Amino acid sequence: MKIMKHRVKLMYKLLFVFFMVISSPLYSNEFTYHCEGKDNLSMVFDVNRTKKSIIHTHSIDKTSNYVSEVNRPLEIYEWDERKDSVWTLLGDPISLTLTTILFNFQHQKLVLQVTFNVLMSEGNNIDDLAVRRLFNCYSI
Repeated sequence: MKIMKHRVKLMYKLLFVFFMVISSPLYSNEFTYHCEGKDNLSMVFDVNRTKKSIIHTHSIDKTSNYVSEVNRPLEIYEWDERKDSVWTLLGDPISLTLTTILFNFQHQKLVLQVTFNVLMSEGNNIDDLAVRRLFNCYSI
């Protein structure tokens, strides 16, 4: 009888752990993805795996304590289920820039790269044409 009660308790504990893992934001179809850069800039995104959509909801400048509401859907270039990552593109014809954002949910990282469409002169360095940032992220 005691062995049976022990097995039932163990089964409930395992079932609880199983549901905690399944209901984790990392495995959820909808979650908020918060990414923090080294320069005190944070970005917040709403991710929907079912609709394959990502919305940039907020940018946060921790230096000036300024929160900017963005609410901009991102153009999905590639949703890679196998690597649990998403490539997005954002073009701006006014500033002549192309922004690519790589969301890697498995490694909880975001890579942001902005490329400027400017002509090179002899004084320009190739690093003047692009900005790259790595963000550490977590799911809420």
